[in-house]
Amino acid sequence: SPADLADAYLRARGLDIKGLRLRNHRGNWLRYGGKIYGTVPKEELTADIMTYLRSTPARDRATPHTLSSILANLTAPCLVPSSTELPARREGSSWVTCQNLVTVENGILDLAAVRKGSDTQVISPHSPDLVSTVLLPYAYDPTAQCPRWIRLLDEIFPDEGSRQLLQQIFGYCLTFDTSMQKFFVFIGT
Repeated sequence: SPADLADAYLRARGLDIKGLRLRNHRGNWLRYGGKIYGTVPKEELTADIMTYLRSTPARDRATPHTLSSILANLTAPCLVPSSTELPARREGSSWVTCQNLVTVENGILDLAAVRKGSDTQVISPHSPDLVSTVLLPYAYDPTAQCPRWIRLLDEIFPDEGSRQLLQQIFGYCLTFDTSMQKFFVFIGT
């Protein structure tokens, strides 16, 4: 059946190992690449499915109709609802947007835990369970120092309150959270 062929395709391509690694969100196919999901053009996915079919005993079923049925059967388990904003993960039978999670080079950073100064682990290993298409090209290092930046801030903002406000502004820019209902106006000379 097309459902069995869809499952076999996922297994053959290693897309079902340790969590589903193929997703469909808002009409776009996404494949997990080890850290985040990248877009897979539909033409590339359909060509890969046909290549797979042609290499199996089901070769005689490699037709546009079977391909369409396989894609429909892939969509069901791979679908992230369009109402769900990324990054997101499945919790039970529901999808949950994870506004406080940011994917960085060395893992998934929990900004809520960082904000709370949590002693628990604030960074977890990359996982296909988190559907994210954004990777910040930096490793999280809680001990990192930035002396040039601090010197610049000291010159521009001599008072501590202004420096803390700027830190909050940059922090807001890192998240999808708009619950603080803030916007910023910069006036310069």
